[in-house]
Amino acid sequence: MESQPVIEQPVGGGGASEDSIHPMSELLDQDYARVLPKYGEIIEGVIVSKTPTEVVVDIGCKSEGIVAARDLERLEPSYRRSLKVGDKVFVYVLRPQDQSGNAVLSLSRAVVESDWKKAQDLFDKEETFEGVVSEANRGGLIVHVGRVRGFVPASQVASVRLGRNMDDAQREEALSELTGKKIHVRIIEMDRRRNRLILSERAAMRDWRQDQKERLMSELKEGEVRKGVVSSLCDFGAFVDLGGADGLIHLSELSWSRVAHPKQVLQVGEEIEVYVLGVDPERRRIALSLKRLKPEPWSDIE
Repeated sequence: MESQPVIEQPVGGGGASEDSIHPMSELLDQDYARVLPKYGEIIEGVIVSKTPTEVVVDIGCKSEGIVAARDLERLEPSYRRSLKVGDKVFVYVLRPQDQSGNAVLSLSRAVVESDWKKAQDLFDKEETFEGVVSEANRGGLIVHVGRVRGFVPASQVASVRLGRNMDDAQREEALSELTGKKIHVRIIEMDRRRNRLILSERAAMRDWRQDQKERLMSELKEGEVRKGVVSSLCDFGAFVDLGGADGLIHLSELSWSRVAHPKQVLQVGEEIEVYVLGVDPERRRIALSLKRLKPEPWSDIE
């Protein structure tokens, strides 16, 4: 018998060399590695077509994704109209694949999820932010963080005074005065699973006043004249809000004549000018005077 020719194997293990791998196989491997997205993923894609009933988005997978009309209706009309072919958008994966093999996507859920992430960031950093009161009821106020609905309980509202003797109708009427107005709030409780976001205007006000007090304590100088508003009266004097921090006018500094109670000279809410007697950074106290802005009575005796 004739001997069969010997086929030499390439050195290194008997397979095709790396250089001999067809580039098409690499493309196929990459393509199938991204076959299906995962439920709940937020993916950046590109709008490839748009009709009144759906938006088709290329999300870099084997098939394209579809945003249905029902989801588009949840978007603000101005945002919906602004969507154009070629725009980059973030989408939320509702279903990895439908009967036609396309992913079912949501633009509205992606927006809401990004707003929840923003809320989480504000909560973690304990940051104060400004929001608009969209509605009010006897229980409190509604303030949105983007598209996320936040609730400010009545006990956490600082812009209006709610008397203990108010009935539900009076309470709701008082809170309704804030509808459409901007207020500063801080997130004090957050539960994503329960879709719960609790805000506080009181906490934001405390933070703001603390910042203002720090600023005032560093700026105020003895002998200055400042404008302020009388915030409260007590037996030993009057407190004046200087714009975030209260200073005290002691009873003896209200007038050159004898005063039995501050109400004889001042009333809450009155705007006045005061003389800065002294600033004590360690005890964090500001001493004010009203009488130092008036001439001493005995200086006119002569």
